[in-house]
Amino acid sequence: MFRGGERESTPGYLTDALADDAVEFIRESAAQDDPFFLSLNFTAPHSPWKGQHPPEVEALYADCPFDSCPQGELHPWTTLRDGSPLGGEPDTRAALIGYFASVTAMDRALGRVVDALEDAGVRDNTVIVFSSDNGFNAGHHGIWGKGNGTWPLNMYDSSVKVPAIVSQPGRIAEGVVRSELLSAYDMGATLLELAGLDPTPMENGPGRSFASLLLASGDRQSAADADSARVVVFDEYGPARMIRSKDWKYIHRWPDGPNELYDLANDPGETVNLVEEAGQQDRCRQLSDELADWFSQYIRPEHDGQRLPVIGTGQAAPAGQPGAFQGPLWDSTAGESRD
Repeated sequence: MFRGGERESTPGYLTDALADDAVEFIRESAAQDDPFFLSLNFTAPHSPWKGQHPPEVEALYADCPFDSCPQGELHPWTTLRDGSPLGGEPDTRAALIGYFASVTAMDRALGRVVDALEDAGVRDNTVIVFSSDNGFNAGHHGIWGKGNGTWPLNMYDSSVKVPAIVSQPGRIAEGVVRSELLSAYDMGATLLELAGLDPTPMENGPGRSFASLLLASGDRQSAADADSARVVVFDEYGPARMIRSKDWKYIHRWPDGPNELYDLANDPGETVNLVEEAGQQDRCRQLSDELADWFSQYIRPEHDGQRLPVIGTGQAAPAGQPGAFQGPLWDSTAGESRD
């Protein structure tokens, strides 16, 4: 851990140690008159998993069949090291136990944070946002890992969709599930508006506030409401880029593909790639043009992953600096191993 710029060794389980600091911060901050902002970034459920988590939490999953994580044939693009998926571990069942245990332990820690807000008397005027930086495949699509669980990089929904929960008692409706397509780049403007501040400075880029979707009543029409007939989500991971509407997803890989098109309304599992279908060529061109237009509007050329050696195995320095991106960490791919 680093505290005040100084490295230190922190005893105990990391998830609990982070929660300890958060609880103390809340106690100190709630005693002051000024508003406070807490960014609590757990490493969970990142690997390693096997034997890394409290035994009593791992024991909860000792007999779990993990039906939601079928372990089928490896995706042919799966990156391997020593014969195992780079994004997983050799002992798959132990990894599943550890992965699920890490989520449960994090949930337990978040409960302590919420309790601290309640004990300090500030729960009702505090907005809580829970989200993540990526999805994860634990056998889904034959992959262990996220977008960089394969080479070429993948953009399956299970890799790029993230959980999102927003809570404030008495102000944000509880138990409501929204189906609009939103993005992490909408979050900054949304938080400003929820805090009673002007969100427009954060709307100069692609992000738009969706606060009115959360509030029981709002006097500001959100971009998500206004564009409900055509909501599109863009994502980028190096030279692989994705555009998605409610029913269709198109993935373009520079410079030579392979590209993908999925009919999400009829194929939500993204199992049939329609990009070569004769009847879908106009749709592919339209989505490709929209993708290019979006990046031409918002891209910073010096940070453009399309032109940088991004392969998803780590970044050691800011984009544009020598040696910023690591080379391949894998020995082979699943396709190569079967050949």
